[in-house]
Amino acid sequence: MAKQEAPQAPDPVIQGMTDLSRRLRVLEERYTVLRRKGQLAEENFIRDMQELRDSVEMVSEEATALRRLLVEVDDKLDRFLEQAKNAAPREDVLLLKKYIEMWDPMQYLTREEARRLLEQRRKV
Repeated sequence: MAKQEAPQAPDPVIQGMTDLSRRLRVLEERYTVLRRKGQLAEENFIRDMQELRDSVEMVSEEATALRRLLVEVDDKLDRFLEQAKNAAPREDVLLLKKYIEMWDPMQYLTREEARRLLEQRRKV
């Protein structure tokens, strides 16, 4: 008996099916690549947003610390200016210096020296 061969589809039909199958695989691969790129972009976006959030939080904390420091410096400056208002003017200090130099208090007799002198006089 003669072998019966299965009827073959015309060559252009098989080629068309093969071509469509190949195109479908290419499109599926492109879709997979695009999906991976989309996922990667989303992950990068999420990571970048978290880094940005952290940076904004750090800058905010530093700004708060700087505000506190500025308030502290302002308070100290106010206290310094208040004390400066109560200080003696330069002319008064120079006048006191002149009187002190003129009187020369280092030449005054101390109590101990006075007692010693009195003791010596009594002995003589």
